[in-house]
Amino acid sequence: MVMSQTLPFILFGVFGGAFSDRDNKKKILYLSDLILAIIILLIPLLSLVGHLDYIILLIISTIITILNCFTDPAFRALLPEIVSEENLSTSNALIDSLQRGSNIILPALIGVLVILVGNIGIFYICSFLLFLGFIANILIKYKSTKRSDQSNTKEDFSESWEFLKRSKEIPYIIIIQFLCILINTGVWRVALPLFIAKSLEEGVGVYGIATSFLGIASLLTSLILGLLSEKYIILKFSIGVFIWGAGLLIIGEFPHTIILYLAAILVGIGQSVEGLTRSIAIQTKTPKHLMGKVFSLSSTSNYAADTLSLGFISLIIPLISLGGVFLSGGIIISLLSFVGIKYSRKDI
Repeated sequence: MVMSQTLPFILFGVFGGAFSDRDNKKKILYLSDLILAIIILLIPLLSLVGHLDYIILLIISTIITILNCFTDPAFRALLPEIVSEENLSTSNALIDSLQRGSNIILPALIGVLVILVGNIGIFYICSFLLFLGFIANILIKYKSTKRSDQSNTKEDFSESWEFLKRSKEIPYIIIIQFLCILINTGVWRVALPLFIAKSLEEGVGVYGIATSFLGIASLLTSLILGLLSEKYIILKFSIGVFIWGAGLLIIGEFPHTIILYLAAILVGIGQSVEGLTRSIAIQTKTPKHLMGKVFSLSSTSNYAADTLSLGFISLIIPLISLGGVFLSGGIIISLLSFVGIKYSRKDI
């Protein structure tokens, strides 16, 4: 099931970005929401007639991921076309805050909804909300502009490659984020629960509290960043990476529950700064007709890093102590941030 949510994006993500660059981004968003609403509605309906099984759920999960290959780059690439440049930072921060806020609230809300409407009832609610999203996207005031050139997809990818070779900042951002996620995913999802159980001798509740601190810190940081200037994006990105790495480092250096909560706050702040400045950098530095492909390349690299990280951590844990895993991971991420110093003089 996990592979159905990652592998399609790794395989088709870049093509979704190419499609969003050539087609009407608004249409991609509202049609995707409509299709998703119908697909999600199929789950309770198939359950009622007794035809819902694991294979069907696997197929539905794969289709949803493929649709996300198109909606993710279209959504991010559409924003600079409907929002003025001076409001771009605030808009990104608001969207980022909503996404992070939902990640904090939804797990608890789902538990309440299961009690009220049952497991199947949740899918009716989800389908209804997606239909509301379909209507909201239709109401977006946006007029698609057709490209004057008649280049094909192969030529588009060639142009994107040439742009990435000329640009120093965008490849730096994509590569650094890939490396950070490659280190962080396995460390946080696999090594941290083991560290809490073996080194801190605490239960799973500590992991939940630490994750909550991370989410709240990310949410508040996103709101604050929306009020700041868009200048010195690379410097801010690098600072975010450094804070992220510092959070992981102190977990390994000072194994204590209170320190873990403080570290989770630092990781949340760092991830929020890094993620938000990444979006703004791509939106302000990339030509509009290439933006979808660059965003999809960034997202695809993130999914690949997530998948690889979970495999690598299982090989590393038997070789290094759990504290050493956090120390080494934090040091590497912090050192990566200094690579951005050479770019920080440029306002992107």
